[in-house]
Parts: sequence; structure tokens; C-alpha cells
Amino acid sequence: MRAKMLLTLTAIAFPGCDVPNFGPVSIANLRVGPGITPEYSWDGGNIDQLRVWRVNDATQLTDSVVWSVRWNNDGFLESPIRHGNPPRNARESVRVEPMLTAGVTYEVWVRAPGLFEGSGLTKRFTPP
Repeated sequence: MRAKMLLTLTAIAFPGCDVPNFGPVSIANLRVGPGITPEYSWDGGNIDQLRVWRVNDATQLTDSVVWSVRWNNDGFLESPIRHGNPPRNARESVRVEPMLTAGVTYEVWVRAPGLFEGSGLTKRFTPP
């Protein structure tokens, strides 16, 4: 919590500046393209992780991760990223569904470098 407050205070005190060794402080406007291999994009800088979950129809809670990529210490991940096709500087940590299922609801999550596991952006979507 203390580190998160420090990052927030740094962002307020020095707007538009990067936090050393972590990249931009914030990301915004997470978008999901159409199809079963959508393109995920966002504004505001690079990320270090992207995960996609299925959403349970009955509970509306996320189930297990179906696709996930992480940076591999060779630069952070730039927008956009295509589902099932990890960038060259990423490692695929989960590959259960390299192609999504039409009509099923999913949730994508992205996190900016240096932020805690519970932070980041999420967006629910259903491929047509």
C-alpha cells in the first residue's frame, strides 16, 4: 500500500514523467478489437503483463486464465497485442485458448510496470 501511495504521489508531483526503472505510471482506455483473436490496445505507455479469463455465466466472476503474456526482461510490452500471438519480447505463460470462442464472455487485464498485482485495467468483452 505504501509503495502504491508513493507511485501515486510521484505521478501527481511530476505529471507526465516516468517513474525510473518502471516506465509510465499509468495506462488508460483499454480496448478490445473484434473476432476470436482480438487485438488488445491501450493508451499511456507500456505494460508488463496481459491476462485473459473466461467469465462464468452463472456467477459473472472470472474463471481460470485462458491466455497470458509477460515481458521477458527485454523491454516492456507495447500496444497493441494480438490474442494468441505474443510479441517477440514476451513469453506466453498460459496458452489454453490461443483462439477465443465466439459468444463466450471474457475479461482482459493489463498492468503497467511497477504496479501491484491487483492493480491495472480490465475490460469485459464477448467475441461475435
